[in-house]
Parts: sequence; structure tokens; C-alpha cells
Amino acid sequence: MTVSPRLTGRLAGGSFPNRISGFVSLFRVQAPDVCVQNNPVHGSAPPGGWGTATRYPQQRKIRLDFLEDFIVRTKFVLHATAVCAAIGAAPAGAQFQAIPCEIVSGQALTGEQNALISSFTSEWSGRLDASEMVERLEARDMLLRPFNECDDVSVAFRVAMGKALQDRLSQLVRSDDERVVYDACQIAGRIGSSETMAPLNQAIRDERASVRAGAAVGFREMLESVSTGNNAVGQSAVSRAMSGLLNATRSESNPVVAEMFVHTFSGTQLDSAMHVQSMGMMAEGVYDLAKTARRKSNLTDQAEWDHAFFAAADTAYQSTLKLQIERVSPGEFGKQAGLMSGQIYAWSRSRLEELGTEAIRDTEEGRAVTELVEAADSLLQISHRWIAPGSTPPSKVKAAWDEAVAEDAPGRFDAALEPIIGAGGLLTKPPYNGSASDFR
Repeated sequence: MTVSPRLTGRLAGGSFPNRISGFVSLFRVQAPDVCVQNNPVHGSAPPGGWGTATRYPQQRKIRLDFLEDFIVRTKFVLHATAVCAAIGAAPAGAQFQAIPCEIVSGQALTGEQNALISSFTSEWSGRLDASEMVERLEARDMLLRPFNECDDVSVAFRVAMGKALQDRLSQLVRSDDERVVYDACQIAGRIGSSETMAPLNQAIRDERASVRAGAAVGFREMLESVSTGNNAVGQSAVSRAMSGLLNATRSESNPVVAEMFVHTFSGTQLDSAMHVQSMGMMAEGVYDLAKTARRKSNLTDQAEWDHAFFAAADTAYQSTLKLQIERVSPGEFGKQAGLMSGQIYAWSRSRLEELGTEAIRDTEEGRAVTELVEAADSLLQISHRWIAPGSTPPSKVKAAWDEAVAEDAPGRFDAALEPIIGAGGLLTKPPYNGSASDFR
């Protein structure tokens, strides 16, 4: 069993056409040849790819939710590999093969049941950093098994698992092996209790991009469970987690991880009130992130930042549309979505200056920036109608962008932005109250 040496992509530096293939390769293992030959999962990308940007009438959306697709497919890659690699191998000889679902769903646990959970977690968590990959994967899957196989996971069970594992998971997220950290983050998020927030809070501040990405996955798992009624995470812990995500988004230096943070915030979509709050924080974080990235003189990976900001605009658009249909009040989200659109306009203007009109016309990278302008247009239109119903919507700037590119006249796009992000522009007035200097 050897780890694939192919760690390409933004998480390790360099460039790559598929913006998450490098991250997935970090967690891919080399299984026996017979498994690779008969398993279509192994390769540069699984069947159907990892999701691409697709144009639809009146809107753009990511064909497959970036983070959900990543989580599902990565789990599938690892599980399929573990099954193949285990063929002909001796079993680990665990004392416990599963915790009965009646315990998992129990609203009140007995002392004997708590002792069983403690023994179960002790046995398997001790193998999460085993030297053999098969044993590590088996341990991870066993600890996730109650959440995958039992329909109803009680608060009592989540709390018991969290208390039993919090110290071990906090230890594992400091591991030098980033695959071990990823598994620990996934387990912490799936348990979803106040006790397992500490490992995720540690991981999200780690200097390693792949570890922060693991934290994004774990927080997404946690937010999804809370939005569906999991009360094992106290409200104060949820608030601290989202504040931590906001701060992490503001300061993120890796565009792939930034994009994952965007989709982490959207894990609240099954609870409308919570979703308004989390998406407002996402838009606020991306506003600051885009401003900081645009002003960096030594910024690299601009094309990957284009992807990240497109994901933010598209995710905010889809959420705004959903919440409007549900007749939910916009809260801070409506205002922050509009302001984020302004930062995306400013970012696109800087990209036009950097690439030049010919590259915008004739390269894939340039066309991606054009789609980014269109996404900002759509988001500002829908968010403005939400927070200022009955008012005149702002003018779209896509036509001015097209003219600027076609006629090699960048000033036309800049002029079209003045009524929106310039001094006295729409986004500098109520209800937005932004600062024109922020967009320069």
C-alpha cells in the first residue's frame, strides 16, 4: 500500500485544469492492480467528472455542487480502495463490529451503553493513525458507521461519542499525515456535538491548505446536521463555528480552500433562518477576501480565484432565489450579497487590466472572467429586488464589458461601474452603505 505521489493543484502549488483533482489525489491510495483495472473510480477523475460550469437561461450554476460532489466522490474513492485492498488481507480483529441502532437512536443512555460507546471509540480511534492504510480506513469507516447506517442519531449518542473522542480527535488534527487529519475532521463534523468543535477549530487555523480543506468538510457536515435538527451542538458553539468560518474566509490564501468555505456555509440550506445568517456571513467574508486578493501585488493563481469568486456569486444567487421563493426576509444577506457583487465587479475590472481585451476574448481564462461579470450582474439584480422591492434595479454592466472587450476600450467598462461602485454609486448608499474606496 503506497500513497499516490500525484499531489498536484493549488493545494500543493503549480497549476491544474481541474481545480480539485489535486486535493482528491492527496487522499487517493494505490490499490492492487486487479482492483485498479476493474474499478472505474481510479483515474484522473471519476465518471461524470468533478462538475463543470454550465450556462442556463437567465442564470449560471455549477452543474454539481462542488463541495457535496467532492465529499461524496472522495468517500467513494476511499471506500472502494479499502474494499479492494482488503481482499485477501487478514481482518483487523476488532472487538466491536458495530453499535446497535437502538443505542444510536436512544434518547437516554444507560451507564452500560456509555461504557460500550467508550470502548468502541477507544478501540477504533486508536487505529486512525495506524501505519497501514487499510487499517486506518477501516477505523474511520467503523467510527462513521453509526451515522451512515442508523436512520435516527440521537443527541445523547452524539454527545457520548463527542465526549469519548474529543481528546483523541484534537490530537489527530495535529498529525503530520494530512490524510489522518482529514479523517479526524470528517469524523468530528459527522458527530456534530459541541465537544467535537475544538478539533475543527484547530484544523481551520492550520498553516496547511489541505488541513483547512478538511476542516471545511467537517464544518459542512456539522452545519448540515444542525440545520436538520441536531441539537447536540449548542447555539453558542454554532455561532462560534460560523464566526470562525467567517474569519477563515476573510484571510484564506488558497483559492481552492476559499471555494470550499463558500460551500461549507451553504450547508445550512435546510433551515431558512440559519441559511440567511450563514450566507450573509459567507458574502461578508468573500467581500473582504476579494478586496484583499485584488490589492495583493504578488498574487498568483488568479484563474483559480476566478473560480472561487464565481462559486461565491453563484451560490449566493441560488440561495437568494430559494429564500425569495420561501418568502424569507433577507436580513443581512441581501445587503452583503449586493456588496459582494461590487467586489466581484472590481475584481473583474482588475482582471481585464491584467489580461487585456485580446486574452479576455480568445482564452478560456478570459471567458471565465466574462462569466464572472455576468454572475455578478445576476446576483446584484436579484438581491437588490429582494432588499428594495419596487425600486429601480441597477443597470447590468455585461453589455459595457462586451463593448470594452470587442473594441479594446477598457474605459467603457470602468465607466459603467461608476454608477454602482463609484463615489455616490448605488452600493455606497442605503441600504448598502459601502465605501467607494473599498472598490478601488
